[in-house]
Amino acid sequence: MKVCVLGSGSAGNCIFVSANGTKILIDLGLSALRVEKSLRVLGESADNITVLVTHCHIDHTGGLETFCRRHPSTKVYCHNDCVASVCNKSRVDKIVSVSGDFFVGAITVSPFKVSHDVPCVGYALLCGGKKVTIATDIGKMTDSILSTFCDSDLIILESNHDENLLM
Repeated sequence: MKVCVLGSGSAGNCIFVSANGTKILIDLGLSALRVEKSLRVLGESADNITVLVTHCHIDHTGGLETFCRRHPSTKVYCHNDCVASVCNKSRVDKIVSVSGDFFVGAITVSPFKVSHDVPCVGYALLCGGKKVTIATDIGKMTDSILSTFCDSDLIILESNHDENLLM
């Protein structure tokens, strides 16, 4: 699997993953233009790409509407706990709601719940015997999350959500 973090933090989150002709973006919190430019640098196109949304915050969905308008073949998936809020905030109405494991081309996608101030998930991606696990905005580490991480070949972890600091 090819993995590249295009952006991480309050200004926008987006991670590119590809394997065997399947292309996925985890979140699209960057501008569509920036994502398109980043993909070109990687030698990739924005055509026939799938977006997996973790949650509704603007730094994870800010470029989603424009990207989907510019690339109508884009498929968008979101966990059923957060699909309504993502649809409302991003104004993208073709989001597929998922709850368990599903396939995106050659990649098996396993969503798992993450502690945050809104419904939020991380994703474990499996392909060709390799596992990449991605979790953003983790408020606290749970045994369930740790067990998801344990057999990963690569873990991308962002833990900038602090409930005490927010209070």
